[in-house]
Amino acid sequence: MWALQQAGWRIDQIAYQVPIEGGRASRNGLVIDFVLYTPSAIPIQVGATWWHKDSGEETLEDARISNVFGRPPLRAFDTDCDTKEHALAWVLRTIGHA
Repeated sequence: MWALQQAGWRIDQIAYQVPIEGGRASRNGLVIDFVLYTPSAIPIQVGATWWHKDSGEETLEDARISNVFGRPPLRAFDTDCDTKEHALAWVLRTIGHA
């Protein structure tokens, strides 16, 4: 969230841990790490490369997220945001300034 704010996005444009399809309360629910409202909704998933080795599982998850938001999520990995400076660089490169 810090990097999004540093790029000029307002706190009211950023949602954190957004449940879809029932979230953690549902067996098949998902939780989106961040949703940036620009005004269209941009889902952002942040994850470690170790846990995201299965591209087939991510493809299915992306399709489910796309059904809800009308677009696949942007994905940032631990290598993209291992420091605040890298996280900000990823936001500016991938999303841009507000």
